[in-house]
Amino acid sequence: EQEARGPYAPAPAQYQQAHGNAAAFVGYDFLPAVPQVLANLEVSADGTLVIPRAELGRATTVTVVVDDPAGTTTREVMLVERALDPRDLRLALALDPARHTTQKRHIAPLRTGETLVIADLATAKLHLVDSVERAHGYLLALREDATLREFAFVTRWHTLPDHERRELYSKYACHELHLFLHGKDRAFFDAVVRPYLAHKRTKTFVDHYLLDADLTRYLEPAELARLNAVERALLARRITADDALPRMLADEVAMVPPDPTTDTRLIDALLGASALDGDDTITAAQEHAKESTRTRMAPMASMASMAPMGYGGAAAGFAPPPAAAPRSAKLKPQSAKKRAAKRDQADMDDEESAELHEESGASFDGLQLDRRARSDEQPRPMFRAADKTQEYAENNWWHLTPQQSSASLIAVNRLWRDYAQHTQAAFLSPWFGLATATFAEAMCALAVTDLPFVAPTHAITPEGPRLTIVLAGNALVGTSQLVDGELVSSGPPLVVGQNYVRTDDRYDWSTGEQVDKYIEGPLAVGVVYTCQIVLANPTSSRQRIAALLQIPRGSLPVGGGRPTNTIDVVLEPYGTHGHEYSFYVPAPGQYSHFPVHVSRDGVIVGAAPAHPIEVVAGAVVADPRSWAHISQRGSDADVAGYLATANLAATDLSRIAWRLKTRAAFELIVGALERRRAFDPTVWGYALLHHDRVRTRAFLRTIGDRLLQAGPIVEAFGIDAEELGAYEHLEYAPLINARAHRLGGTLRILNDGFGAQYRRFLDYVTHRSRPSNEDLLAASAYLLVQDRHAEVIATLARVDAKSVTDRMQHDYLAAYVACLVGALGRARELAMRWRELPVDRWRQRFEALLGMLDEVDGNRPAPLVVDSKSRDQQQAELAAKQPAFDLQVDRDGVLVRSQHVTRLELRYFEMDIELLFSRQPFVASDVSRFSFIEPGHREQLTELAAEQRVPWAAALRGKNVVVEAVGAGMRKAKVHYANDLATNLAHQYGQVRVQRGSDTRALPATYVKVYARKHGGAVAFYKDGYTDLRGWFDYASLSTTELDDVERFAILVCSDTAGATILEATPPAR
Repeated sequence: EQEARGPYAPAPAQYQQAHGNAAAFVGYDFLPAVPQVLANLEVSADGTLVIPRAELGRATTVTVVVDDPAGTTTREVMLVERALDPRDLRLALALDPARHTTQKRHIAPLRTGETLVIADLATAKLHLVDSVERAHGYLLALREDATLREFAFVTRWHTLPDHERRELYSKYACHELHLFLHGKDRAFFDAVVRPYLAHKRTKTFVDHYLLDADLTRYLEPAELARLNAVERALLARRITADDALPRMLADEVAMVPPDPTTDTRLIDALLGASALDGDDTITAAQEHAKESTRTRMAPMASMASMAPMGYGGAAAGFAPPPAAAPRSAKLKPQSAKKRAAKRDQADMDDEESAELHEESGASFDGLQLDRRARSDEQPRPMFRAADKTQEYAENNWWHLTPQQSSASLIAVNRLWRDYAQHTQAAFLSPWFGLATATFAEAMCALAVTDLPFVAPTHAITPEGPRLTIVLAGNALVGTSQLVDGELVSSGPPLVVGQNYVRTDDRYDWSTGEQVDKYIEGPLAVGVVYTCQIVLANPTSSRQRIAALLQIPRGSLPVGGGRPTNTIDVVLEPYGTHGHEYSFYVPAPGQYSHFPVHVSRDGVIVGAAPAHPIEVVAGAVVADPRSWAHISQRGSDADVAGYLATANLAATDLSRIAWRLKTRAAFELIVGALERRRAFDPTVWGYALLHHDRVRTRAFLRTIGDRLLQAGPIVEAFGIDAEELGAYEHLEYAPLINARAHRLGGTLRILNDGFGAQYRRFLDYVTHRSRPSNEDLLAASAYLLVQDRHAEVIATLARVDAKSVTDRMQHDYLAAYVACLVGALGRARELAMRWRELPVDRWRQRFEALLGMLDEVDGNRPAPLVVDSKSRDQQQAELAAKQPAFDLQVDRDGVLVRSQHVTRLELRYFEMDIELLFSRQPFVASDVSRFSFIEPGHREQLTELAAEQRVPWAAALRGKNVVVEAVGAGMRKAKVHYANDLATNLAHQYGQVRVQRGSDTRALPATYVKVYARKHGGAVAFYKDGYTDLRGWFDYASLSTTELDDVERFAILVCSDTAGATILEATPPAR
């Protein structure tokens, strides 16, 4: 219902579709029946499911959703259309323009036994907040708060078993919950919470209050200044003899300026909740009151034959029919329907129902499938670091430190003023909705407001349009009623104006200025008009006013407007305020229109003059010279003439789209636009209808991304993504692949940029009927980058070299491929064609290729450097001339491999492995420090062979030794450990296993010391210990965060009987 639809109530379902420069809003409110939803249906044993047609009501479209563990299948089925009997949504019960009326909306706190009377339920809005659950929802409607939503368990606290209450309390214990339980569940509070609070080391004001301690200490100025508004109100209620405390809160509230916007939000949110959580009895009474009023009214002469219309007070004008609750059924052929409840809710966008007939031959071939891959194999758990050591503190206000729990946590407002001043047994305040600034304030408001967990059944007595409610429990009651009043001329004056303009033709241009074209005569049927309201304050004082608005009788609101609405306005000195609402009238006739009425403090102080409106069919047109008229009612020649001289930048060409269905109108209008060098995609789009190939091409080239949804190439019109600028050929160099052979069964491109480009290329070229020569050449280049040589050769062979546009690139690629297959003569022939190329970059490529061929043929001793800036050519030349050697150590001695080295010295350093490890943990990766130590043994090697072995000297056998080789300006070193150890690093889990190498037995109680190198390069002791009985040791886990900063571990394993070794490992992945 629309009358009191607040900003937090559900908005009508609308569909907005962009069309040219205009926006269209489509509503479905006129539909006479709600969509049917049949959920969780199950097929019979023979695989069939039959639903009687009657189950689908008035549906014309059925969406079938079939769901099983393998996937989900959907299909739309069109049913035979039935005659439409639409709902009449026009405003029928309009306010009497001869009387002065205002709308009064307020929230009233009513207690058990009190009575509420609604004089005219047909035009009123009503909602009761009579339970903790509704109060909680009201606060969330005013302000979304994730923490308050998390604490929603308090609304069902009365239903929870004791063990669950204790579990929730242990998890959520805080001041807010303590106050709530103190007010709502005193038995649980006394049994559980009070003993707990009594043992708190440091108690706060709230703790002392809940423990009934003496609170006089908090009257001291310093203590009082630290209390927030809730704590001060609690203090005022406890120390009732001191009336200064409630007076202090009242004085502070008096200093806060009124905020009509906030007050409006409070009542709108409360009344808006009735759409979702209304009382069924009240709703039924309201519908009955509407029907009674409808039958009492004499039908309008111009509408006597039409269906009953909506109402101004609670109009059906724009709200959609309520959605039907999903029905869960298990149906079998020729059998009755059975209910099932396999899921909590069926969430479907359209009218969802099912009509499946196996025997009808309906096939689901080609349907959209959403396959959900499932695997029973669970991933292996990764290493998990030990939990961090955390810091714990006493929890007072939820998740707030003492510094954050200052007086500003909960500010003074009218709710806490009322609570401080309250003396009756049950506390209710109309300002309950103000408690939304913080989670703490919201929970405190729920705690102190005396509402039951379960709403009682109130005594509701309808008497025609009158409704009487005798409350069976406390409640906050929100009402909105239209009441008569008298126009009072005393007080500060106001200026009130009201005018109409035609929405689609509201402006005119005069000497370069835009002016409104006010309607002075009759209105036209089916045309949207806008009513302009202007409120002006001609005085030097600010005025706070409320304006009551209503659309004309017999009209419908447009653009999400309300049939009846009250707006709150603050008019600054000499200020003005404008407001607009739109409507249209679907039938001719004479209609009344209640003019805008302005009230101040509930007293009507101004109103616009009342004038009836006349609505005629076909007699009222827009300005015959305007585009609004010519585009809709002029001839095709009139349109072409207008377009020849008009300002096309200010002309909405989409308005003439309906004319373009005929070829003659299309040629005439498009010709006029082409002469003006104008273009509009909506107009040119009709070239598709008329098979105009030239203009279709122009149209397709302008729709950009939408065209690409059909694919990157539209060959019928010679348009492709590269021409549109949506695809671009890109190359990537240098791009070096780490692997020469594919790893696993799936090809992976490790460079993300090239991978994305390659996929774009494949999508681009596969949309052609056949690839072009340029496509094949590009594919060859991309395959070559991936080292897919066999496919490169096959693809390049398909290129017609004589027809290809980029012949030079083709020859270079072909020469490269010729080298791959050993056809060096062919490669030289292709390269020689371009050796005199004037473009340096490409000429140097061919010269480098020829230089490589010369080197292969033995005509050149070293690689040719053609381009001094080429990194690859320089590296190749230097590598060929660079002296180099390498060495390996094992139990038999040292193995030396070398090139271009004539002399080498081997130096041997004995080492105390444990002492060395403590000083240089990463000795295996950094032995440079041995260069400054005199070796214990030397050997000179001359006339080195490419590979030469040097046995251990007798004095070094069985020793831990560092071997350093020095020669050709270089030095390299290796570490040799003499031990009988076999170690196994489970680095993914941060553990090492130690065994004897000769017999593989576990070595328990073996000492292990661990050092860590941090990300910044620093090396520090990490931990040490001994292997367990199995020989295992956890070298990674600590109860600190040090593991997060570790880059690499160095691990010393030292056995008294099997020797020692040093290992290195990366931190375990997490």
